[in-house]
Amino acid sequence: MSQKCPTCQAIVSPRSRYCPECGTAVPATEETSTLNIPANSPASPASTQTISTPTEAVSHSTPSAPGRDTLPPMPVASPARVAAAPVAMLTRNTDSPAAAASLIDRTPLGPDDCPVEVAVNFSHILVAGHSTTLELRIGNAEPSTLEHLEITLESRGLKGPVSANLRRLVAGQQPIKILEVEPARAGNFVLQVAATWESSGQRSSYRGQHALRVLQAPESGNIQISIGDIQSNAGTGANQGLGADYGEVKISNLLGGIKTLNDLLELELPEKFHAVSLELDYEVSRRALDLNALHASATLRIPPSLFGAVQPGTVCTLEPADGTALPLPFRLVARAQLTLGRARTEADFVTWVLPRNPENDERTMRVSKLNMIIETRPAGLLIRDNTSTNGTVLDGQTIDQAGIVLERRGRLLLAGAVEVELTRFDSALTGEPSIGNARNWHGPAAKPAVLAGAVRCEVRAAEPQPLNATWILTDGAFGTSRSNAVVLEWSELSEIQGRFHHYRGCFWIENLADTGVVRVENHTLHPGEIAPLATGQQIRLGARTFRLNIEA
Repeated sequence: MSQKCPTCQAIVSPRSRYCPECGTAVPATEETSTLNIPANSPASPASTQTISTPTEAVSHSTPSAPGRDTLPPMPVASPARVAAAPVAMLTRNTDSPAAAASLIDRTPLGPDDCPVEVAVNFSHILVAGHSTTLELRIGNAEPSTLEHLEITLESRGLKGPVSANLRRLVAGQQPIKILEVEPARAGNFVLQVAATWESSGQRSSYRGQHALRVLQAPESGNIQISIGDIQSNAGTGANQGLGADYGEVKISNLLGGIKTLNDLLELELPEKFHAVSLELDYEVSRRALDLNALHASATLRIPPSLFGAVQPGTVCTLEPADGTALPLPFRLVARAQLTLGRARTEADFVTWVLPRNPENDERTMRVSKLNMIIETRPAGLLIRDNTSTNGTVLDGQTIDQAGIVLERRGRLLLAGAVEVELTRFDSALTGEPSIGNARNWHGPAAKPAVLAGAVRCEVRAAEPQPLNATWILTDGAFGTSRSNAVVLEWSELSEIQGRFHHYRGCFWIENLADTGVVRVENHTLHPGEIAPLATGQQIRLGARTFRLNIEA
């Protein structure tokens, strides 16, 4: 049954995602349901044109073949129509039309009000190579008691993460914790703040950031400290505003007594707690976490019908079986390194900003085809720039080709235009997966991994972003909760539905939840079953079916 374009009233096919006349995104009809991926595939050549961007506004590598290092053409629409058009969603038939409304992605981090209040007081100047303390004030704005609360602070400017733990935090309490930190290197950094707790059988996690400055240890007898150095962590505003920041205390009076390094380290700054703005990272039930932990130590079983599926590979692409074109490749990558850039056919993680419009296209085109590379090291993830045109920044630090090591998580800024959240997930296993009937599967031998777990990258944007690549180091969970490495917010799936593995050189899928919604070929995976994957197989995740393509 045909429908009309909401903008120009032209007749549109029920399976079309765009109006062929004006390019406006067309909402799904009742016969279709939304797949939670914003569409950006171009319309037919007759209804498209290439966006040209002024060279003085956009700097990027010289284009070569069309479609490889330039964006495909975008449907023509007036600025008013672009502003009014809804976010386009891929559509396909589903067995559960009533559930379609709940399948839309959230943005990477939500603006939800955080019930936990975190504030930091830098009571001393941070000097590289010298331990000191800071104060952390934690408040509970919820009427209910929060349990197992953990606040973690980490930064590239510090030697390692530090945490404050509270078994219980009742409503209205605001305890202050003193934490010892060891500044590792001088410079301007970002302090990553993570707050996790449990309440009413639910675990919640919020994240935030605060500026952090670490001074270089001065030579003895040559102490030169400015008001700005003191103000960097413990105040804001111009010099004349310091009195307002600290009441009756005049910070300039503190500087006269600093003659030695020891004087600098012992200098006690006026108390000034700075609130850290926190935003939702994920929520997951305690039951789902317990189930995940239980299966992590269980012995798995390969369905006998899948013993013959043996295909070593390092990239597994999941393509919709109904032929629907995804805006970006949905794939699992298990290479020794992960590349990020705008080239759809060359980069592992494609750094497009969606939905397509002139402003987002301009941001996308500032990023080089292969802007940066991430490699595994025993100490963490080595992040290095790939001689990009406009550079790569990690938490305020410019990255060169030598790179820097990130232990856990951070925020990348590519070409000064595209922000990417980088999160490393620990493995749920203590070693290799235990498969009871693995002797009947004749695949390659296992090789030790440099790092375990998975890495998720997400473009930060105002609109929901589509599925993209996930780096599977050894294994990564998937499900509706954002506590998973692979987030599939489809109502048919459980919070933690299962795990993808890369084991013995091959990709695998394991099912955890007893919901009957994970199938490989004609076999429904039950909890405790793990299936080897191969090109041409079809896997069903809830109401969606994908065809696999595995490459070396």
